Amino acid sequence: YLELCEKENIAPSWRFLRECETECVSLPHYGLGDKGVRVVAKVLEQNLFVNILNLFDNGIGPHGAQDLSRMLSVNCFITHMNLSGNMIRKEGIIAIGIMLQESASLVFLNLAKCGINGKDMMEFCKGIATNPHLKSLIFHSNNLSDQGSRLLSEALASNTALETLDLSWNDIRPGAMATLAKGLRLNHTIQELDLSWNTFQSRGVIAVQWFLTHSTSLQTLDISNCGIHLDGAEVIAKVLRANRNLQVLKLGRNPFQNAGVPCILEAVRLNARSSLRELTFDGIGFMKDSERELEALLEDRPSFSCSWSSSIRGSDVSKGFARPDEVVIFMRFVRNMGFRLVDLFKILSPEKQSLSVSKEAFVFGLKRLNAPLRDDQLRVIFDSLDEDGNGTLDFHEFSAMRNHSLAKYVKKNMKKRRSELQKEHIRKIML
Repeated sequence: YLELCEKENIAPSWRFLRECETECVSLPHYGLGDKGVRVVAKVLEQNLFVNILNLFDNGIGPHGAQDLSRMLSVNCFITHMNLSGNMIRKEGIIAIGIMLQESASLVFLNLAKCGINGKDMMEFCKGIATNPHLKSLIFHSNNLSDQGSRLLSEALASNTALETLDLSWNDIRPGAMATLAKGLRLNHTIQELDLSWNTFQSRGVIAVQWFLTHSTSLQTLDISNCGIHLDGAEVIAKVLRANRNLQVLKLGRNPFQNAGVPCILEAVRLNARSSLRELTFDGIGFMKDSERELEALLEDRPSFSCSWSSSIRGSDVSKGFARPDEVVIFMRFVRNMGFRLVDLFKILSPEKQSLSVSKEAFVFGLKRLNAPLRDDQLRVIFDSLDEDGNGTLDFHEFSAMRNHSLAKYVKKNMKKRRSELQKEHIRKIML
């Protein structure tokens, strides 16, 4: 690596040098540029250790993306790659598409904010259609457009592997949504779909209704802030009266506001076969009619979760949700990174065959992965998961976080732990 850096006349990244013989290379905001990433790609071609490659926001352009694509065509060990925040544009997405048609290793790919236009996605969509291994694609904050929606729709109709798809912030309009729905209707593997912050409006919701009616796999759908008015809310209610598979539905910040909420809640309540367990209405205020319908729903389903911005009673406004705590942020991070818990446990273990993770390794490993939490927050999470209090986490303790009931238990323990830390801090000050 050092020889190649000297040859290219660039400064080496000592962090890469340290991490290239571990399972995770994480270099966010390092400013590698095309030259720097060319050297990294050459080193990784024959690398047998690295499984996760995080190159978020490194000034990588089309040429750098081409170098990475060539590397991934021969490296079968890297399974997770984050290229978000790099302007790879037309040549870059073409190269990645060709790589996906050849590569059998990637299961997670993040291409958010990469300056990709839908008209340039033909090769990429061919890769999506034929790749049998890619499980998670993060594609938010690009410009899918009508042509890109058509190409992606055709790819999704043939795809048999993708489970998580994020298309938020892609300027998907009603026509593009109708086109995309054709492919989503024929796809039987996608479980989590994010369409938030697009502009398909109530007309696009009819297309959503169409593919939801036929979907057998989709469990989580986010259509927050999509310009959905009251007529669109009524269409959603119609879907929920019959849907059996959807578990989480996010509808926040849509202009139907309180007027569209009661019919949606009623539809869930009247569907005895509904699997829905969570509804979010962030940015929407509840009035009395919505509150009454929610109370009726909760009487039938005490474990049902519903969040909203505020309850409005005359001049009184009370908050309906709280800021996400550390556990929620942590679990969201794990999900967004596309990790299986067993893979994350291996990454955090100081030794590959280790059966436990110490607090220091837990905190250091997650900071290296750029987890959006402070050190003290990570320590509190560790203490809450450490059921036997021996200072290490075995896989049983670590994997139990996916259980919703344990998540509640963890939150309770965290509250107790925070209280203890506050008391200890006060005692030190007093001494």
